[in-house]
Amino acid sequence: MIHDPPVQQACAEPDLQRARAEHMPAEERLWNAFREGKEVDLRPPAESGSGTGSGSRPEVRAEMIAAILCSESRPGPNARLALAGARITGRLDLSYLRLEFPLILRDCCFDEPLVLAGARLAALTLDGSQLPGIDAQDQN
Repeated sequence: MIHDPPVQQACAEPDLQRARAEHMPAEERLWNAFREGKEVDLRPPAESGSGTGSGSRPEVRAEMIAAILCSESRPGPNARLALAGARITGRLDLSYLRLEFPLILRDCCFDEPLVLAGARLAALTLDGSQLPGIDAQDQN
């Protein structure tokens, strides 16, 4: 991951240690899977018959996703952030972030628009996700 020097947006989020201090179980799974490039799939098994509405999805804070993406620790060679079936709470602001690994958010339900102003991502997958919008407008 590369950060442009004057960049403030995405990595201005609270640091990883503070974000992890009050982590939720799904968030801890996401952090552990990130380095190994594994997907965290929070979708219920098909045979359970449970609904897929945002109320039934495990929550992952946007703040935690940003903290993982901005962490100074070196991801492994297979690193990717891959999450499926989560309710992403809060604003996921990735403005001006540069990622050299894939960001995969499948079948996720976002509370707020995804902010991508000036972001440079190796790959972004949002297959099946529901979001109220994408803000990619550069504020400069």
